[in-house]
Amino acid sequence: MAGSTIMSVVVEEMLHLALACNMLYALGEDPQLYLHSPSPFPTPLAYHNPKGPPGPDGDDKVLIPLAKLSYEQLWHFLQIEYPASENAPPEDRDWDTIGQFYSYIRCLIKSPQITDSDFQVRGPDAREFQIQPYNYSPNSIDTAYPKSAFDPWGLPTDTPAKTKQDHGGPIPASKAAVFSNAPDGHQESMPLLTVGSRLEALQAIDTICDQGEGFAHERFDDDSEAEESHYYKFLTLQAQLEEYSHHTEHLPRLPEPPDQITPAITERDLGEIVANFPDNPTAIEYLSTYEDDPGSRVNYRPLADFCSGVYQYMLILTESIFKVRNTGADAASGQKLF
Repeated sequence: MAGSTIMSVVVEEMLHLALACNMLYALGEDPQLYLHSPSPFPTPLAYHNPKGPPGPDGDDKVLIPLAKLSYEQLWHFLQIEYPASENAPPEDRDWDTIGQFYSYIRCLIKSPQITDSDFQVRGPDAREFQIQPYNYSPNSIDTAYPKSAFDPWGLPTDTPAKTKQDHGGPIPASKAAVFSNAPDGHQESMPLLTVGSRLEALQAIDTICDQGEGFAHERFDDDSEAEESHYYKFLTLQAQLEEYSHHTEHLPRLPEPPDQITPAITERDLGEIVANFPDNPTAIEYLSTYEDDPGSRVNYRPLADFCSGVYQYMLILTESIFKVRNTGADAASGQKLF
């Protein structure tokens, strides 16, 4: 469940990236992602107040590491999604929560100096070059988890063949599967929208904020109560760990934190299921570690370089899609990068 929950946030963060890029493109600017990733880790959040509420170790620095799943790493996720305090002012920099930053953008869009024409500077066809709604799916196999025991060899439930369920056995995987993300969006059934007006820009901002970018003071991301906000998803994962029962970090009053979930997962339990890869790894460190004892270690530097290359390629593809016109109503006939 932890993996699917974290991946569900990752998927929606990519939605937020797409919405932000669409807004930027509508304003006449090309999104620039390639070679703009944070480096090195741990990294500060751009324009964030460098200090925040003290964490589990008492440190108040806002520095996000690249590390394996742990109680402390979940705290760093909470730092990113931390809800704004009540009546927190909009801020364009040195903000305590990203919700304040989005409030500032919302104020700019609502100002009389901004009109629909500001989102139409590229002409009437500009919307066709933005990332299209069919390019986003809220769920995949990576955001699914089983709600109960299931028969891994069972046939899908829509097949006429008999399964163990017919004889009182475990249910098929398709019946046990639960998806972490709700299929609904803030404004409509498809949360990824193209932007060509003030209203659509505000709708995009609302989707980003309500899904959990440090804005809402409620557990759920919208009135349907079908899905928890990002902040609460991470907090619920923390509540399953033993350290939560005696946590010392400062949590906001709203949304009300959950009680400790039992049986609690100990640090030892977590160590048995989480890969023990190094914190804040760099490609050169993989090579130096191997060279220290090449007889008993594997040189992971080529693999690290390959993964870095794939990551940068994905950023290039994201920039490139704004050069490709939408020619159809779906992915099969619409924007293509090949």
